[in-house]
Amino acid sequence: MQIRAWSAYIVDGKVYIPSRLKTEAGFFIESEPVSIEKQSDLLALEKTLSAIIQRSIPTVPTPNFRAAPKPFLHKYAAKKSNKQFEGAAKYWSIEFDGNTILLIPGIRRENGGWLHDNERALRIEVAGNFEEAIRRLTNELCKS
Repeated sequence: MQIRAWSAYIVDGKVYIPSRLKTEAGFFIESEPVSIEKQSDLLALEKTLSAIIQRSIPTVPTPNFRAAPKPFLHKYAAKKSNKQFEGAAKYWSIEFDGNTILLIPGIRRENGGWLHDNERALRIEVAGNFEEAIRRLTNELCKS
């Protein structure tokens, strides 16, 4: 199984997980719809994460960068701009290869966007117990 990846953002006590598309060129882009759960509702978030991780990521033609999707997450979080959203957000990358889930915290870039802090990545082995791995992922994501 190839690695699949998603982004998770926590803003004002809510977790935002945009849908993902994989381009024919091999990179991922965020898209709508966006799954939104309260950070405090562990059961709902656990159910959402489980569904997202088990769902396949569709492959789409590689977009022309001039026509690349505009930022949209700030609208869901009632922020005036993407810059305001990023300033309020904590970011994680969630990666799954069929055996292991990686929860990688983000480091905010000065000019916008995020870098992965691979040194602080949390490795969660599925080891035949997907539900327990999702529970641990949910708990770790909501600690912050």
